[in-house]
Amino acid sequence: MARVCSDERDGLIAILRDFANNGTAYIVPWSSLPLAVSMTEHDRALHKGVGEANACTPAQIRGVISRLALSGALGPDAKSRECARSDADPTRRSDIELLLILHLLDRCGADLSALAGDWQTREAKSVVTEAAKAIGVKRQDISRRIGELAALIAPIGLVRAQGAGQPGWLRMLHNEIAAFGPGMLATAQASEPRLREHLEAVAQAAAGAAQLSGATAGSDVG
Repeated sequence: MARVCSDERDGLIAILRDFANNGTAYIVPWSSLPLAVSMTEHDRALHKGVGEANACTPAQIRGVISRLALSGALGPDAKSRECARSDADPTRRSDIELLLILHLLDRCGADLSALAGDWQTREAKSVVTEAAKAIGVKRQDISRRIGELAALIAPIGLVRAQGAGQPGWLRMLHNEIAAFGPGMLATAQASEPRLREHLEAVAQAAAGAAQLSGATAGSDVG
């Protein structure tokens, strides 16, 4: 349950929530964290990587984790998973870019069936030029802007209401959080009374977290 934050005095700090199982939070300078908690070899590699990169946002920390995992510093299993994820990312990004360009052309009134199978024709160039005029940008800028938008969307992914598509890691995390609350509530109802109140509180907190993460992950698109 540790969190890393930027601090004016110490650079980075770790916030250890409920560290002593008494509901309190401890704040430890990042450099002193190994003195406060026991660490595995993988923990030490991650601690060093975060400190060297001065990473304090989720994206920055994920970047550190990805780099370390690919290097093998987090173990062979982590390396295998990250390699598979890295191989899938370019394909996912390309799929998102394709969907965005098709959506743009469709909204601009283009006949997509006439373009099927051949994007190198003069007609395709003319269609893209007309779309650029309609939205007020240069034709040469469309690809760059769509690439930038796809990079922002990739962590969430594009998922249709019917469930088709490839959800990004942020949406998958939201789905896991959303499923945790009901599961914990079911556990609470089957538990003895002295534990039920505490488990229900955990379920309620998870539901609140799912609501907040849902605002970030967004709803399914049609």
